[in-house]
Amino acid sequence: MLQQRWVASGFNAGHLGVEDPDEARIVTNTSCPALLDLGIIEISSGRNHTLALTDTGQVYSMGCNSHGQLGQGDRRDRYEPTLIKMFTLEKIVQVCASYDYSVVLNGIHNSISNK
Repeated sequence: MLQQRWVASGFNAGHLGVEDPDEARIVTNTSCPALLDLGIIEISSGRNHTLALTDTGQVYSMGCNSHGQLGQGDRRDRYEPTLIKMFTLEKIVQVCASYDYSVVLNGIHNSISNK
């Protein structure tokens, strides 16, 4: 399990899980307190969005959602980690955030993508 949740970026579309855009624009380490108690074991960042995988196989997404890449069923940006509810019935074992899409791998090795 990841012991610390630190993120860095010079731009904030919410993909850092930090709501205050001024705080996130500073190119330095920024704490993301919303991730601390989730049991995060893997994080993947795309162009302007991030996926976080927990030790129980749940997936959280945050950031720009202009193409539906957050898997939330809409195109609203998220400025804090939000559980992707469509994956709560199966254990996800790996996440990959790409340019404007996301892919997850479930426990029986089927890939699920929003594209």
